[in-house]
Amino acid sequence: MEFLLTLALLGQGTVPGPTGFELEKLWDISVQLPGTTESLTLDAGAPVACGEGIVFRAREFSVARSWAYHVTSSRLEVFVDEETVIPGTPETFTEIADIQCIRNGQYSFLGSGDLSAGLFSSAYEWRPSGQITLIQPGGVTIEGQDIRSWVQLNTTENGAALLGHRDPLFLGEMIALKPTGQNPVYVADFSTTLPGQSQPATSFDSPRMMGSGFVFRAQSPQAQGLYRWSETEGFSLLVDNSTPVPGFPGTFAGVGRIAVLDFGVAFSAGFSGGLGIFLVDEQGQIEPLILPGDMTVGGETLLAAFIPSGAGRLVAFGGVTDATAPREGVFARTPDGAIHRILTEGDVVDGKPAHRLFYHADDRSVALRLDTLLPPPDFDGRIYRATFGNTAVVEIPALSTPGLFSLALALAVLALWRLAAGRIRSEK
Repeated sequence: MEFLLTLALLGQGTVPGPTGFELEKLWDISVQLPGTTESLTLDAGAPVACGEGIVFRAREFSVARSWAYHVTSSRLEVFVDEETVIPGTPETFTEIADIQCIRNGQYSFLGSGDLSAGLFSSAYEWRPSGQITLIQPGGVTIEGQDIRSWVQLNTTENGAALLGHRDPLFLGEMIALKPTGQNPVYVADFSTTLPGQSQPATSFDSPRMMGSGFVFRAQSPQAQGLYRWSETEGFSLLVDNSTPVPGFPGTFAGVGRIAVLDFGVAFSAGFSGGLGIFLVDEQGQIEPLILPGDMTVGGETLLAAFIPSGAGRLVAFGGVTDATAPREGVFARTPDGAIHRILTEGDVVDGKPAHRLFYHADDRSVALRLDTLLPPPDFDGRIYRATFGNTAVVEIPALSTPGLFSLALALAVLALWRLAAGRIRSEK
């Protein structure tokens, strides 16, 4: 596969290619991180793309705890480490989690301090200047409910959607919305029965702001589904495993990872055609977005697509094609509807094979982490950014004819397994 390779931070030149995107290397394990002196290793999943920069987790090999670093084409700096002071306190952070892009280089994250700070995980915002501000503290009471800590967070200009826990520690068991400049609203917990269900929810996951409300995944004894909540309309069901798949027999086999886009919520799901990515809007209208049988710009045929990540009209996802199976790869669907294969397991980049890939996308680019596995204590890790230039915006295509339908059926079991775990990973 050919692509344009830019080794920006290390100044190693470019190699032109015809595939319509540029792959830029921002950091590798040979570049020492600020405040470190030992050999390094990457940690905690995918890097997070946001505007001109990427945040990734790394640590010194002999140290158990990883910290976060922000890198652009020209700058490498600490995002949060053990010397970063918690706003409004004399304490420093002892742990951070759930780093996410807000917009234009602004990030949100969860962080906690030492025993004197109560070990509560609170929600924070990080700006490109390095300024950190508090979004919502943990260890608070909301509408009579005591909240110990926050475990997931998603923030936009309209506010923050938060998944929190009371007890036992670290179990996400309630959801709250904090509108910008207002007090948080207690939305749901394990006593809440969601639309279409007869028993209360048993788990919540992935709250994501959508307009002035938010969407989230939830599990009950009857179903796994995707739901929306707003202050004006309350709860609504978008899709669950009783929802018919448009254009195909049967219903969805649950709802996998989600990404909120300009035109709806992308979700991965198993169905009678294998594993694909669909789009559902706020009214519950469902369209296929990326399916087995769709073609890449390189002429390859997708056999499976899963785990969307993105914003705006850019979607990154994991997948397999007829040319790469059984090796999995990272792909992107650009605003013009074109599907690009960026990298696949085993591809040699900068002279080294990519044994393991992690990815995350915002509305501009795809952040990638490439691991080359070596015998301990050796390790090679690299951070790249894929950009796609100017692409025209088109409407979401109508239901595509599923070429290779029988092959997709044969892959269904594998695809459902990949929905939950795998070597190609998005965000977490």
